[in-house]
Amino acid sequence: MVREERTLYHQSLKTKDKYFLCIDGKNTNYLAMERSKNKKRTLWYPFWYDRDLKQPKQKYREIKGIGTDYGKIPSTGFTAGINSGYGFTRNQGVDRFFYYLTENLKKEVETVIFTQKETTIERKKLLLNIRDFGRVRSQTKSFTESSSKEEKHLHKTLLHTLLPIKVDEPEKLIYIPGSLKRYMSKYDDASVTLSADDAESVIQNLDVEKQAVLSTKNEVDRIYIEDVISEFKEIMSQKTNTSQLEERWHQFFKKHPWIFTNIFAYPATYFRDKFNVGGQDLSGGSDKIVDFLAKSNFTNNVAFVEIKTHKTPLTQKRPYRKPSIYSVSSHITGSIVQVVDQKTTFLKNFHARKGSEDVESLNSCCLIVVGSIKSLSDKDKRNSFELFRMSNKDVQIVTFDELQEKMETLLSLFIKK
Repeated sequence: MVREERTLYHQSLKTKDKYFLCIDGKNTNYLAMERSKNKKRTLWYPFWYDRDLKQPKQKYREIKGIGTDYGKIPSTGFTAGINSGYGFTRNQGVDRFFYYLTENLKKEVETVIFTQKETTIERKKLLLNIRDFGRVRSQTKSFTESSSKEEKHLHKTLLHTLLPIKVDEPEKLIYIPGSLKRYMSKYDDASVTLSADDAESVIQNLDVEKQAVLSTKNEVDRIYIEDVISEFKEIMSQKTNTSQLEERWHQFFKKHPWIFTNIFAYPATYFRDKFNVGGQDLSGGSDKIVDFLAKSNFTNNVAFVEIKTHKTPLTQKRPYRKPSIYSVSSHITGSIVQVVDQKTTFLKNFHARKGSEDVESLNSCCLIVVGSIKSLSDKDKRNSFELFRMSNKDVQIVTFDELQEKMETLLSLFIKK
């Protein structure tokens, strides 16, 4: 069968270029691609060609378009080739993941946009972080490869059982790295108890020394911290201060709550986020909301954490007293009053509404993560901010760039190992 020739008809508009699918030189009027004039934004409209009706049709039931907002696309897992009709690749297993996604998020996602921002859904657009897509592709590819081999192995085993003279017993499969992790991730950690046979199988098949296991764990920890720092730096690269930026930081700390332990002088764990301090019980119910409640592992004492953004100004632009005395910004003073008020409200209601939660509030610490020291353009501003910060004993103030340095110091310890 001779395959039809597929080309694109170009239409130039003021802000973008449109490309329509042509089959054997004839314009089908099917909008196949759009691209902004600066070439950063591109949107493909995946299709398949119905040879009987001789017309293109939308490839996916729910997803109409797939694009990028920063000029690049994944190297694998997605194809922008016209002959394949654009879309997610089958051999990587990604297409099955997105079929499942649209089945579970019906009418919520019409467009998938590859981005360097955090993964979220906005106005029927799935903004998919390129690194998150890479993780999805890696997992689906591993599953697709192992599933295909396991299926063939099962079929051959069944045939050998039925017809042992005709069909030889299949050779044992080669283990695909990552299969055990994927298999075990399906189960609740608390429910996993290895039997004697399980343990024996692991010992026999995984011929590794204890030191090798410890080295591997250190390497995994190092890579994880590197990924967290990379994500941190990506958010730090945002130039404008918006409410969306504050929410991005909130989600970052919610995803990586261990960072709070790096700030406090004691081991602390994440306890609640966006917590209503005036609520009926510890499930909330008021409009005085603290970003995070952290809790000491030893005393169960809670701490109140407010997250601002790295673009929040630390001092006023002009000196309070010339030439070298600067006031801190209204954002700083407002944040201090806010978090202390939240603590006070919490204490008023604590003993009556504590419920069964194992927490205490004993002169609890308050913390604000805000701004960047590097944003202070001169020494006088830095000194004024530091004087204010050190004189304020009730609320600890940590900047985002200081927090980054703490994480990089932690990473350096793993590298030295």
